Amino acid sequence: MRFAQNTSDLNNILLLQEKNSKHSISPRERKSEGFVTVRHSLAQLKKMQAVSPQIIALQENDLLVFP
Repeated sequence: MRFAQNTSDLNNILLLQEKNSKHSISPRERKSEGFVTVRHSLAQLKKMQAVSPQIIALQENDLLVFP
């Protein structure tokens, strides 16, 4: 785990948000795994990062989790 450090990290957060959004997963996955209801823009993530950097978890170079 570490803080998001650059635009690449923030773009990976956006990709993970999209992958896990309500509209991107099946009804079965929504029920069993849950889904993301909020979708940010890169500009929003950069503003948030300036105040409180996002914590991310990586496995090798793949983003797995962010709160």
